[in-house]
Amino acid sequence: MARYKNIKRTASVRHAVKFWWNVVKNYDDHVYDQDFFDIVACNLRRDEVAAIIGGNFSDKELKPLVEAKDEKLELDRDNSCFMLKRIWNEKPLRKKCRAVLKIMRDRILRKFVPGEEDVRFERRFAELCRFLGLDRTESDLFMLMYVRMATVFDDFPEDATTSDRPQYYAMAVDRSYPEVLTAMSKNGRLARYNCMTDEYWFNQREFG
Repeated sequence: MARYKNIKRTASVRHAVKFWWNVVKNYDDHVYDQDFFDIVACNLRRDEVAAIIGGNFSDKELKPLVEAKDEKLELDRDNSCFMLKRIWNEKPLRKKCRAVLKIMRDRILRKFVPGEEDVRFERRFAELCRFLGLDRTESDLFMLMYVRMATVFDDFPEDATTSDRPQYYAMAVDRSYPEVLTAMSKNGRLARYNCMTDEYWFNQREFG
């Protein structure tokens, strides 16, 4: 988490939030890795997260979680990631959980207003993508890989293997799985220009 808090570029944070939110929208299964919610935990206080949850879920809705024998929900004690994971995994509450996460997303974005440094970062990144001839999908994937290297948004809802990663990348950039598979193929520009490693990470040796 520390490396995320030390990122100075607001643009990186805003892109991380955008990609994370796309996964929240597109994923509808169990969250196994609570670190998926680190982006909230790093940017909103624990008590702030608890207050948003308490203000949007009724006591009746939370009662099964509060009274559970295993993984009992305790808003006054639990860390943010556990609270969100616990509520998300209660399927009847998932739709409302998304709405609550949207409130948190908007609150985070209001904390990171782009400045001149961020404008320069966006301009340089766009120039690099044009130089490499990347299309919109490839450019978004390239940015996603950078964000996963530079911020805390490097965890998906479950521990993804290399072969699983493209399906989560597709969710994050909000594109179809076949489109992303094509863009990330060995014959694609991202691979040809060494934008990514064989494990689909940002290639720091080439672009770090």
